[in-house]
Amino acid sequence: MPISASQLYPNTTGKEPPEPATMTLYDFGPAPDHRSIALGQTMSFALGDNVYDKAWEAYGKVMAARGTPVGAPPPPTDLRLALPPST
Repeated sequence: MPISASQLYPNTTGKEPPEPATMTLYDFGPAPDHRSIALGQTMSFALGDNVYDKAWEAYGKVMAARGTPVGAPPPPTDLRLALPPST
């Protein structure tokens, strides 16, 4: 399922005012096991951050750890533009 182009992070901390949260980054190995390997890096996200932008940022960090450049994110497809956000 593609991520909606308008999907934004909700208040994940439950605090008012919302505070930024942190996620741990993982690399996943090859099939068939796809074992997860913690990269030893974290990434912050906050209320109102665009989910696709943060997903691309995380993808870029994992690819950088592998030594693979990723370039710029692709523009949203018509499907991603049409999907309503789920939060």
